[in-house]
Formats: sequence, structure tokens, C-alpha cells
Amino acid sequence: SSEQIDELLEKYVGKKQKMKAQKNPFQPKKPKSSYFYFCDDFRPKLIEKFHKKHPNEKVSIADVAKQLGKKWKELKDKDKKKYQAQADVDKKRYEKELEEFNEKYA
Repeated sequence: SSEQIDELLEKYVGKKQKMKAQKNPFQPKKPKSSYFYFCDDFRPKLIEKFHKKHPNEKVSIADVAKQLGKKWKELKDKDKKKYQAQADVDKKRYEKELEEFNEKYA
């Protein structure tokens, strides 16, 4: 039966691999969130601060990410507006590029 064949195939060959759909290389990049704009702004400052305290150590990217997340949570809404504005501009860029992409490739 087909079930037995599937079982034997799985036993000797392994589970079936799912093929990932090919992404169109011309598809526009998704917009950045306000958090990512904040990270782009603060990451270099945190890394520089770390290097001043520990000149001969490597920076832990995980630690930097944790600090960025903590700072983002502590940031007041009025201070987040700058990053939200950048994200809104990027979202409009994405929507425009996506519309052009869909016209060309749809």
C-alpha cells in the first residue's frame, strides 16, 4: 500500500523536504519599523560606549540588542515620534515601489 511505501521511504530516505518558493529579486524590500530606525541611531553609540569600558573585548551583539530593547521600552512616546515619522516615510516608499512592482510583474 502507499502508506507502507511512504513509511519505508521515510525510514531510509528521510522526511520529505518542502521546497521554498523562489523570491523575486526585483521585489521591493519591506519597510523598516520605527524600532529599527531607533536601533540604527543608538547601536553605534552603545558599541562605542562598550569599547570605551572594555577596549580589548568583543561586543556581544545579543547584549547590545537587549540594551536597545530596554531603551526602546523606556523611550517616551514624544521621543518615538521622530522614528515613527521615518518609518511612515519608508512605508510610503514601500507602497509606491510595491505598486510599481505589481504593475510590472503581475
